[in-house]
Amino acid sequence: MLVRPHDLLTAVTAGVRTKTGLVLAIGGERLALRGPALTLRALGARYDGFVLDDTTAGDGPERISIAIQHVNDRFVTAWTIPEPAAVGFDKRGQIEIRSPGVHASLDPVSGEAVVDRARDVGGIDVVIRAALSTALPGHDALLMHGAVLDGPPVPVLVCGESGAGKSTVARAFGAACDELAVLRLDGAAVLLASTPYWAGRPSVTPLDRIVCLRRNPNRPGVRLLRGSAALRALARHAARYVNWPATDAAILSVLGAVCERVQVFDVACPEGSAFVPFLREALDGSAEW
Repeated sequence: MLVRPHDLLTAVTAGVRTKTGLVLAIGGERLALRGPALTLRALGARYDGFVLDDTTAGDGPERISIAIQHVNDRFVTAWTIPEPAAVGFDKRGQIEIRSPGVHASLDPVSGEAVVDRARDVGGIDVVIRAALSTALPGHDALLMHGAVLDGPPVPVLVCGESGAGKSTVARAFGAACDELAVLRLDGAAVLLASTPYWAGRPSVTPLDRIVCLRRNPNRPGVRLLRGSAALRALARHAARYVNWPATDAAILSVLGAVCERVQVFDVACPEGSAFVPFLREALDGSAEW
């Protein structure tokens, strides 16, 4: 079930009307969280705008379920930048997530996760990201590193390596989110959905094109990528937190379908003050595509 923007409620209190449950809608997926009321209120505040009221969430499946078993008295309700986590498989075939801020396990098949220990909201956020990256490919969707431009002239996913200028683009063009986005196959189209990251706001819109940014002050330009070149460019930006053959195969399948439906561009940008005007001309259609 794809959750449309008008289904997303901004009232955090609606999402925590019970002491045990919180439902989030991120990238068309519904996430059911269970745990201590204090923790859920902190998560509701963190994901404000992506909180669903349990009584109005519709009849779609909750494909991701996260049980927060224990949070000690020192739990920090504010969100902090998650620390790097070790992610791998345990003897039971569960994905194990360990860092100073969290210890959790995730069943990659059922989408059920158990958080044994969490120090703060950032630690639980690591589990949510891992769950999304694992669950989405099996349902014709992908978690991508990129910024969502949903305004005029056209909806665009902007990808790029660290330092390529994604955050600059997000600020300059009023992105719906930065860092992580969701691509979802929808018949002959591809839907572009935002996530809560870096002050993200709910947005679901048909995708027009994908832009892969890189810096090249000596030879700026725009090039259309086709076939395997487009697939290779996008594969670098798919969010993968663990190597699991089933997920890897699904990612390649979805990426191939995305490349068949939308155009993928390599955009080599100039440095400094010329960067934003150059990209604006490209997005407005003034530049040569």
